[in-house]
Amino acid sequence: MAWWQTQLILRGDTLIAETLNDAGLGPIQFSSDPATAPEGEPLTAIVVSGYALYGELRGYYALGVGHMRVDWQSGTGYMSEPSAAHQEPATLLSPRQKQAIREWLRAYNPAAWETSLESFKTSLK
Repeated sequence: MAWWQTQLILRGDTLIAETLNDAGLGPIQFSSDPATAPEGEPLTAIVVSGYALYGELRGYYALGVGHMRVDWQSGTGYMSEPSAAHQEPATLLSPRQKQAIREWLRAYNPAAWETSLESFKTSLK
C-alpha cells in the first residue's frame, strides 16, 4: 500500500486551486505570530491524505487544515507553524468549505470517497 496526498486552496468558501503553485503563490514565510504578518487576503490550505494500491487511489483517511494570509503583490503567503503543519482542526472549516472539499473529492475519485474512513467523511459533514 502507498500513501497519496493532495492539497486544495480555498478563498473564503470557494475552491480556487489544487496546489499553492496553481494559486500563484511563491515561498511561504513562517511566523510564530500570524498577527505580525502583513495585511493580506486570508486563504485556507487543505491537505487530504489517502492510500493507494498498485498506483490507484483507494480511499481518503485524513484531513489537515491551515490558514494563511497572502500578499498577492509579492506572491508570498504567511502562516503560523501550526497552520504550516496543517494541524488546525477541521471544525474551523465552514459548512460551505466542507461542501466544496467533499464535492471535489467525490468528483476526483468517487470510488475512493465511498471506501474512505467514516471518521474522515464525518469530518466533512
